[in-house]
Amino acid sequence: MKDSKSRHRESLTRFYKRLRRRLKPVASWRGNAMVNSEKVIILNYLLNLLNLHGHKAGLLLEINEYLGSNRQLLGDRQGEIEQLVEEEDLSGRGSNPSRAGLKKLRKLMQELMQARLVELQDDEPSSLEQNLRMLGEHLDLDAPDRVFLGLVVRHRNHPIFNGFFNEVTRNHLNTLDACAVCIGLGLDALVEALRPQGRLMSSGVLQRPGRTGSDLDDHYQLPDQLYNAICRNNGDLNSLLSSILGEPAKPTLDWDDFVHLGAVRERLATLMRRASQDRATGVNILLWGEPGTGKTEFCKTLAAHLGYRLYPIGEVDDEGGAPSRQERMNYYRLSQNLLRYRQDTLLLFDEMDDLFEGNSLARMLGGKGNPLSKVFMNRLLENNPVPALWLINNPAILDDAFVRRMSLVIEVKVPPPSQRERVWQRLLSKNRIELPPDDVKELAALNLSPALIDSAARYTHQVDGSAEDFRFATQGILHLLRGRRPMTKPSADRFQPELTHADIDLHRLTERLRSSGNRAFSLCLYGPPGTGKSAYLRFLAEQMEMPVLIKRASDLLDKYVGGSEKQIAEAFQEAIDQEAFLIFDEADSLLSDRRQAVRSWEISQVNEMLTWMESHPLPFACTTNMKDRLDQASLRRFTFKCCFDYLRPEQVAMAFRYFFRQEMPGHSGTRLCNLTPGDFAVVRRKAEVLGELDDPSGLIQLLGEEVEKKSDTPISRIGFAHG
Repeated sequence: MKDSKSRHRESLTRFYKRLRRRLKPVASWRGNAMVNSEKVIILNYLLNLLNLHGHKAGLLLEINEYLGSNRQLLGDRQGEIEQLVEEEDLSGRGSNPSRAGLKKLRKLMQELMQARLVELQDDEPSSLEQNLRMLGEHLDLDAPDRVFLGLVVRHRNHPIFNGFFNEVTRNHLNTLDACAVCIGLGLDALVEALRPQGRLMSSGVLQRPGRTGSDLDDHYQLPDQLYNAICRNNGDLNSLLSSILGEPAKPTLDWDDFVHLGAVRERLATLMRRASQDRATGVNILLWGEPGTGKTEFCKTLAAHLGYRLYPIGEVDDEGGAPSRQERMNYYRLSQNLLRYRQDTLLLFDEMDDLFEGNSLARMLGGKGNPLSKVFMNRLLENNPVPALWLINNPAILDDAFVRRMSLVIEVKVPPPSQRERVWQRLLSKNRIELPPDDVKELAALNLSPALIDSAARYTHQVDGSAEDFRFATQGILHLLRGRRPMTKPSADRFQPELTHADIDLHRLTERLRSSGNRAFSLCLYGPPGTGKSAYLRFLAEQMEMPVLIKRASDLLDKYVGGSEKQIAEAFQEAIDQEAFLIFDEADSLLSDRRQAVRSWEISQVNEMLTWMESHPLPFACTTNMKDRLDQASLRRFTFKCCFDYLRPEQVAMAFRYFFRQEMPGHSGTRLCNLTPGDFAVVRRKAEVLGELDDPSGLIQLLGEEVEKKSDTPISRIGFAHG
């Protein structure tokens, strides 16, 4: 159903585009005055129709009606035709016109047209004709290609001729026959010129709309950018090409902003430079990665670094809307042909996910449905004269044959927060905006694309605004991203050393890890829930000035065989990419004892974790409430193992003061056992809801209830101690 709706929307879009083209033609004359050189071409079309052997009376009268509605073609001598029509009663109204009268009309029209052509023959070609000639020469179009292209352009550009020609193809001649007669070309020669392998079609100059009507533009039409450039350009070839291709893309970032890509940058730059110098064909680069990683900006920066021009492919159509899949591919072919003689040029095909969105059922069943012909795509990639950069978010939808034809396949990874922070700071400085360091860090943590930040910064600069104006410009983006994809945020409860009962000195451990400079270590923190394991790890990461990446078992476990292993590997790689402190919560589900395994995937899952634990270059930690379930081999691989236990009696009294802002009455602390900071946080929330924060006995009772619900605690009445 989704595919059917999409096709229906595309059909409606094409219909309205066609309607707008009919209503708003781009004329090559001012007002209704057609330049003389265009009159010559139209008169030749008409003369060829008049000379058609075995012509019908209806066609002759159609030509007569057109000349009457466009009197400028014959000028003052149009009156001679009108007089003859009146004398011979050839208006077509009432009785059938006589054969002799039609013969006279045909002869008079031929004489007047030939005389008019002699009169106008010395006029300079129109700008439209000059543009057609420049384009034909640049694309190596032969004579049949050029005259047919001229007919297609004029059919769209001259409104009265458009209506006349449509009547001819609807009522008198089929479309190709009418075209062949008008341009003085044999039908076989025209059919040969319009083959898919011919220059007109293969170069992207013409495209097939796929409609079933008899009008010329139901069968052949030009891309909007090309048509508008032909009609409007008044300059040389460079001006014409600029009108078709638009302005080259400009970067907002610097080459150094992509140092996180490592050697990939220079290798890609070297390849593109050599490909351009050697005029190599079939050079295609696939860049993939999540949205917001900066793929588009990297391509712009790469082109600027090389001193090349980068032209994006079909980002908007002539109406400012989204072009269809076919329109983008036609524009890509056209751009390749227009730029094939130019060095120092690259093409950018962004958001190519749209090209490979296959059948929804095939995708649901795990297939790679591809609506584009494999032969078409393969030829497109093997022969392109201009190096092309292809960008995609989800490479899984690509056909393997497509990937094999790529010169390079590069993953553009998320820059580490420190790198993003430097980029944002530079973009803000460029626009003279000062933000507090914490605000810049927040932007870096959100992984927004550079274009979004630059847009907000430019808005602020344009209104001569302050940091508040910048916040206003970004708050909508932040709200959208947080609402659509909630960020993993640290808990509001901060690490409290005095409320932590660990079997090692955490203060000393933190100082040693922070100052050593060696970040290839691991920790296993185990103990009851709520004892502060995760809070300490977040504190440790903050001391080491590293972002935190938390992965829970529920995030990684997959119902398909091999899926969990893949998710585990991606988690470690994500931590490397972001230079993050990786924390696995509920690690007993990921590192369960293999001696108890009953399925092969339970073993392979643990093996994957162990492999990464041995080679991971950054800090990572596992937390668990059930240490006895961990695989023994995993315990040996942890650099540090630390037990977090229940609060000691004196810590219970401290926690009471910290959470409830009051002293604990009597000697209740000696009777309250197996409590954690997490229990106190829960009780405080309960007391706030129940309105019992000022009731010490009620708080003691609520704490006792928390203890009673623990499976490892003997059930006994806990409350005030009585003397």
